[in-house]
Amino acid sequence: MDLNETICFCADVTAVDIKKAYDEGHTTVDAIGEATEAGTHCGGCQDRIAELLEDLQNNSRQVKALAAHSSRTHLIGMEI
Repeated sequence: MDLNETICFCADVTAVDIKKAYDEGHTTVDAIGEATEAGTHCGGCQDRIAELLEDLQNNSRQVKALAAHSSRTHLIGMEI
C-alpha cells in the first residue's frame, strides 16, 4: 500500500490520512468520511476506502496472530 496515494481527490485525502483515522478508531467508510471528509463529496472513492479498510483490518489481524504466536512460543520455553 502506497501511503502517499491520494484516495479522495475531492477532499485531498491520502491513504496515510485514512490509516491515521483508522488507527484512531474510525473503522467504517462512513466513520472515515466523518473523520477525513473522504467519500463525502462525489462518493466515487468509497469503494477504494472500503478496500483500504479491508487491507488495514487484515494487517491488524495478522499482527495480532503473530503476537499471540510469539507469546505462546516464548512461554513454551519457560520453566514453570
